[in-house]
Amino acid sequence: MKKILTAFLVTTTFAFAGSIPPVVRKTIPSTRIDAVKKIGKHLYEVKTGNNIVYVTEDGYLILGVVYKNGKNITEQELNQLVRDQIQKLDLAKAIHLKHGNLRVVAFLDPECPYSREVWKQYIEPNLSKLDLYVFLYPLPFHKKAKGKSCFVLDSKDKEKALKEVMEGKSVNLKECDVKPLLDEAKKVNLTGVPLLFVYGKSGIERIEGLNRNKLSSYFPRKISFKDFNLEYAVQVGSGKGKKIVVITDPLCPFCRKACSELRKYAMSGKATFYVYFVPTHGRKSEEAIVYILSQPKIQQARALAEIFGGKKDYTVKTLSDKQKKNIVENVKEALNSGITATPTFIFENGKVIKGAKIKEIEKEIER
Repeated sequence: MKKILTAFLVTTTFAFAGSIPPVVRKTIPSTRIDAVKKIGKHLYEVKTGNNIVYVTEDGYLILGVVYKNGKNITEQELNQLVRDQIQKLDLAKAIHLKHGNLRVVAFLDPECPYSREVWKQYIEPNLSKLDLYVFLYPLPFHKKAKGKSCFVLDSKDKEKALKEVMEGKSVNLKECDVKPLLDEAKKVNLTGVPLLFVYGKSGIERIEGLNRNKLSSYFPRKISFKDFNLEYAVQVGSGKGKKIVVITDPLCPFCRKACSELRKYAMSGKATFYVYFVPTHGRKSEEAIVYILSQPKIQQARALAEIFGGKKDYTVKTLSDKQKKNIVENVKEALNSGITATPTFIFENGKVIKGAKIKEIEKEIER
């Protein structure tokens, strides 16, 4: 049986030369091993794909971070790993959009919904700031991805063509050899799209998938009330007064406090709240969200108030296709905003207030 520890260690470093040590191979027999070096007297650093793990001489597998003299040497090695990957790329094969100074290398599939989401929500709104290199990576199970990729590569105005396919517009599908693009992806151990490399102040960061927290730190978005489809919101209020979008979690104690304090504005007609959910408190939050959004539209606000009031039973026996769609679309609207802090209040005039700042919210409503 493998012995696994997660640890913080202080070590001395020196290079390892030769074949893979038997203890490393025995400890992780089915794991791909790209490089091994010995750090300290009893510890091996193992590079495997895009990750680093550690193996002790007595056969422990360490999944964690190693420090030396207060410095995170795991982070240093991962940064070097990313730099090595980037240096292997032939950027001449990428579509180059030079508008700003922040260099980004992106692998995108024009048919992948997550690639399109990254493009729509993060890349395109910030194009003026970017020195962007795009490698199109058509996944084989997306039938039109190759044809759309070839359409872009064959176009004289590649920037315009790229925008068209990433926005989901209909284009003339083309044929071409995409093997050179697939070969570039292998150089960076691509396991899926979207994949971005961002040249930040502290080094090059590898961002895999729709990682909203990391993406938001490099690609700021200005969220507005108009970004939300109110059809899928839980409406609290009559529709009169100030209109406010609320991003919340039904189990968030700060959200409960805000709801209790601000309910009077919905009752008096001074404000109407349009509520969207993000399950920041895990599975119980998900169950509560499903319970609220499975109710008839007219009863959803009441269900939300019940849960804020302490209701514990969120049992839902069956869901219709319409209910399922409403649940998915509501949460999707919240996630697409990139907002993870709950509660967050977004006013029609563009004002955004994060947190249960009751006095500040009341002041904005009373204006």
